[in-house]
This record gives sequence, structure tokens and C-alpha cells, in this order.
Amino acid sequence: MKIYRLLEIIIYLLNNKFVTAKQLAMKFECSVRTIQRDMETLLIIGVPVESTVGINGGYSISDSFKLQNQFVKKEDLTLIITALKSLITGYNNTQLEKILDTYESIVDKESHANISLDYSVVKEDKKVQALNQQIEVAIFNHHQISFDYYNIENFYSSKNVIPVILRFQWYAWYLFAYDLEKDQYRTYKVSRIDNVIETDVNYVPYTSDRIEQLLEKNDSHYRSTYECIIVKCKKEGIHILKEYFPEEHKEKLPDGNYLMYLRVPEKERLWQALLLSMGNYIEIISPEYYKQKLIETAKNFLSNYDI
Repeated sequence: MKIYRLLEIIIYLLNNKFVTAKQLAMKFECSVRTIQRDMETLLIIGVPVESTVGINGGYSISDSFKLQNQFVKKEDLTLIITALKSLITGYNNTQLEKILDTYESIVDKESHANISLDYSVVKEDKKVQALNQQIEVAIFNHHQISFDYYNIENFYSSKNVIPVILRFQWYAWYLFAYDLEKDQYRTYKVSRIDNVIETDVNYVPYTSDRIEQLLEKNDSHYRSTYECIIVKCKKEGIHILKEYFPEEHKEKLPDGNYLMYLRVPEKERLWQALLLSMGNYIEIISPEYYKQKLIETAKNFLSNYDI
């Protein structure tokens, strides 16, 4: 709608000292003539747009024109902008960029936060970003979706679900959804999803409170499936283990080494990879099943080499 484009043009001009009509046309995906008409409209409603004609011509807004906010402190705005910029490093979203532009237009350009966050290391590949956008649209439209999925054991299956919410958790994106065939809520890792199809079957949208309740119930159940792994760790490696398991219980042994009790999800591989990466710093004491499993994994890895 035109009114939204006009507001976005004002915000864009506030964040950029000078832009050409061509740049604005590309930014807002319209013609140069449309931009010229928009500028005439802004002048009519009292926005002090200044124009320059000629080869280097373009538009700007008078420095005296500022969007004011009486309810949020400058320090609060600075922190909000820092959080938005940090989120953008790990998540592509056009609406997010527009929100950031809005906040940047009402804060002093010289203001800065005392912290800097960079989530680019957790930014997913283009496939996951595209899937996220596709799933977001389906959730917005309240449409059921179908897709192909392979689980952690590499078993492929087709799913028909009601998508509830996308979650960023454990350094990856997950879809929390209601599995129509299994008649229960499930969590699906987006990177393991293929061939998403948005159906025309509607569902009743979930309230925020209902979503929070479902997520808490799901997380509680998941935590209940954790198993306790007892490992013996040499004192030279305990700081590494504490870094990844900072709140797990540990006991110092008379020889200076440690016993550490790790509560871990049974089928996840990251904690197993971490223990293997510590080499002879650690030894699994119990349960015997995990001890043998990691030994077998190590043997299979070494079988690829002439050792």
C-alpha cells in the first residue's frame, strides 16, 4: 500500500543523507515516476523533502525533521538497535531490516552500545533460510504443510503437519509442529527438511499463551529423556569439559583428576563428538553402552586410515 511505502521512504531518507530517484525506485521496487509522485505527496503533507536536479540530482530530508519518541530512552533505543543488528547477522528477514531502519531513524547517530553481538557463525545456509521463509508464510496463512524429513538415524519419511512456530535452539533452526499422522507435537530440524508444500487446508491459529505452554511441555518431556553419563576427566582437561558443561556436577578425586556427571540427550551427536575430541583426557565410566558406542565410533573412524 502507498501509505506504507511513504513511511518507509521517510525512514530511508532519515537514515541516508542523500539518495537518487533511481536508488529509491530500486529499493522500493517501483518506477522513478512513482517515486517522483511520492515526493510530491510528502511535500503536500508537510515532510520537508529537499530535491536537487541535474546529473547528480536526488532527494534528502531537512536535518530539522526528526521522528520523536517520548516513551523510550535513548539508551534503551541503542540496546534495541544493537539487538536487532545482532539478530540480522544470523537471520535474514526483510521485515526485520525495516524495523531496524525505523529505530535507527529516531536515535542519535553518535550513540552506541557498550556491547557487540555477532551471530553470523550460527547463520544457516541459503537452503535453511529459504525453508524458514516458506514455513513462515504458511504459519502466517494458517495453512498445513507437507514435507520430506530424514531423522538423526537417516531414516526418510513424509510428514503432514500443522506448523506452530519456528525456533532457534541449540545453534540451529527447528520447526515445532503438530504431526497429523502421529497425533502429537514434534520438533523437526529445518536443515533435515526437504520439499515443503504449503497446502490450502487451514487451521485455527494458536495463541501466544498456548504456544508457550506447548513448548514448555515439549521441552520438559525432552529433558526427562536425558541420560546421565559419568566420565573421568584428567585435571589438565577439566577446564574444557567445564566450558561446555558449566553447570554439571563434578567431584575432585584424591589424585587431582575429576569425575563429572553429564546429563545429555541420548541421540544427539554433538556431545559424543566433544568427548571424542578430548582424546585421552577423558574416560567414560558408565553406562557401559555409551563407553562401547564411542569405542566403536573411534574404531570406525580409524578404519579409514592405515593405522
